[in-house]
Amino acid sequence: MEGTGEIIRKHYYFMDKEGNLFFEGNQITDPWVYRFFLRSLNETEDGRLLVVCENEHCYIEVEDVPYIINDISVVRVEKESIVHIELLFKGGYKEVLDPSTLHVGKDNILYCRVRKGKFLARFNRRSYYHIVNFIEYNDKTGEFQIKVKNKPFTIMPYHF
Repeated sequence: MEGTGEIIRKHYYFMDKEGNLFFEGNQITDPWVYRFFLRSLNETEDGRLLVVCENEHCYIEVEDVPYIINDISVVRVEKESIVHIELLFKGGYKEVLDPSTLHVGKDNILYCRVRKGKFLARFNRRSYYHIVNFIEYNDKTGEFQIKVKNKPFTIMPYHF
């Protein structure tokens, strides 16, 4: 059967709103598994989340979104302007924030897009409290903004 392209097995995983991954009720804690899943995640035509590993299909049901930002790392030039903000995920997966995708969701939760805009990511409490240190209120426009490379990016509000 190996090498025929035939699906050997299907596995079903669940990810809670905090980004904890479960298989058959047991929490996955291996950083390598998290990193692999976050790098390899795709969406099927019918909207399901899928990771393919050696002809095995791993479907993931998520409580909120598949990417939960655990922390951030801010790169600056001489403590002045922000060059970029790196998003830190479980398993050591990292990605640079596209600040144009920041928006506030339901219940004032901060989200952005990751994987070249393909997926939503949610800031957890820790990462939220770190990034708010760099968010400013613009009195002229009445908007919240973050400056990256000296360019202001508006954080889009949630629309009920």
